[in-house]
Amino acid sequence: PKGRAAKPKVLEAAPAAASSSTSGALETAPGLDAQNENSYVTVELTKPLGIVFEANGLPHPGVHIRSFNEDGAAAQHGRLRTNYQLVGVDGASVVGQDLDKCIETILGTSSQLIKVTFYRGEAEHLYGKAKPAAEWLQGMLDRVKEGTILPSPPLEKRDTTTGKPRVKIGLDDGEEDDDDAEL
Repeated sequence: PKGRAAKPKVLEAAPAAASSSTSGALETAPGLDAQNENSYVTVELTKPLGIVFEANGLPHPGVHIRSFNEDGAAAQHGRLRTNYQLVGVDGASVVGQDLDKCIETILGTSSQLIKVTFYRGEAEHLYGKAKPAAEWLQGMLDRVKEGTILPSPPLEKRDTTTGKPRVKIGLDDGEEDDDDAEL
């Protein structure tokens, strides 16, 4: 029925055990300038992505990240957060598309490795009065496609027991040493 958000879809049949976010808190940044490249993040992920997408509620079109499969590619990468707005797939705009069209676009890519671009702010800033000009947004996505905007690297790996970063500690004896210590 109109006015109700569509049931969330799990991309690529991610298992039902999904975490609410990679850090456990609401992660959008309110008031981000939707016409500033720093308000967006592009990541390169393998399929299945391990992302549960959900349609934005009215009055805003488009889709956002509802949650992650904790063992999926997106959660392992670490840069994405819940409520980020999906805007591009391999440089093609999906802004304002419904949930089915966005999923179809992702699944329709021929490569197992795809670039997905997200707006880090709230839907009202991406689709409301302060929304970015269509030409500006397409220009940014074109730069993603061309490779002049590079995907963000994964966050550093952390020890799964302690949550602390894994740090290489080198010896200052002039010899190369492959030992590392987990802190």
